Parts: sequence; C-alpha cells; structure tokens
Amino acid sequence: MTSMDPSHKSPLILPFLGYAALHVMLELAYFSVPGVVAMYKKNVAAVTNKTSVNDVIFRMVPYGVLAYAALFVAVWEFLIKDIVCMRATGRRVDLSPDGDTLKTVVRRATVLALAVYGIFNFTNAATLGRAYSLEVVVMDTAWGVGAFNLLALTALVWAAR
Repeated sequence: MTSMDPSHKSPLILPFLGYAALHVMLELAYFSVPGVVAMYKKNVAAVTNKTSVNDVIFRMVPYGVLAYAALFVAVWEFLIKDIVCMRATGRRVDLSPDGDTLKTVVRRATVLALAVYGIFNFTNAATLGRAYSLEVVVMDTAWGVGAFNLLALTALVWAAR
C-alpha cells in the first residue's frame, strides 16, 4: 500500500473522524460485554494486592483517554490511512479472498495488533508477576487482533465502494 501525496491531506479529516467514531463504538461495545470489566478489575486487584475488586479504580481521565488517543493515531497512521488513500487515489481495491489487498490488510492489522497488545500484555505479565493472569493476556491480545482486523476490513469495504 502507498501513502497519499500531500495534496490529498485535507480530505482525510472526515475518514479519520469516521474511523475514530467506529473505534470508540467498538471499544465501548467490548467493555459493555458482561464480565469483561470485572475480569480486568480482578486482574488489577490481584496485581496491586487490593482485597476487593471494588477498590480498583481506573483513571480513564486523563490516562485512559491519552492511551486511546495514542492507539487511534497509531492504527490510523499504520493501517487505516493507507486504505483510505487507496480510495482517494482511485487505486483498485481487491476484496477477493485470494486478492493481495485483502491479504495485506489482514496481515498488517494482525501484526500491528500483536505488536501493540502483545507488547502491553506480555510486558505486564513479565514484570507484574504471576498475578497478571494468562487469561487477560490471551483475551486482551485476541481482542486487539479482532478489533484491528474489523476496523481495517470495514475501511477496506468502504474504500471498495
């Protein structure tokens, strides 16, 4: 995939906002699944030696917001923007299962998710001790792979229309 030339930068704001809105909705849907937040709270309580999950407080403002902002920018820059640029520059988007475009997008989404979520989870597991559960490592990393692929495939279908 190729980056877009500078003359096409201004039309990127609407696709970026659309991507960001979709990413926010996807994250909110994930964290509204029964048991997901409880699993994370249980894990944090174990790591921080809290006696109750009720003692676990997530500081979403400002730290969670900043973490998600960094995540959105990384996913946009290294994955979604190139797909959007394919449409903007008139490049053919091949959605066939054997097509190079689809394979490339799935590979890039998977590798980026494994890098972002894998580094986060495996570093936590390595440094925070046995209390950082394998269940969280696997579930959170799998979530990242699934979410990044869903976002990329949605962008790809949008670019092909």
